[in-house]
Amino acid sequence: AKALAERGLPSVPQLIKLSLFSNSIGAEGAKALAERGLPSVPQLTQLYLGGNSIGDEGAKEFARLFFEKPPPSLEELTGIDL
Repeated sequence: AKALAERGLPSVPQLIKLSLFSNSIGAEGAKALAERGLPSVPQLTQLYLGGNSIGDEGAKEFARLFFEKPPPSLEELTGIDL
């Protein structure tokens, strides 16, 4: 997830749907996505994170991101498994 956040997502800013189902993202990966990945895809409307066990820390990072700087186009966030 860190590589995706740092190198993958910035190369596709026009991305509108992203499913990361069962990719073993974990808390550190969730943090990388929230801090560096999602801000680089401003047109993203749907994000699915099911089956990743991001834990309390990962969920906190997403909550912090959405409170401080909500992704402008995100309409649907589903599958946050703690």
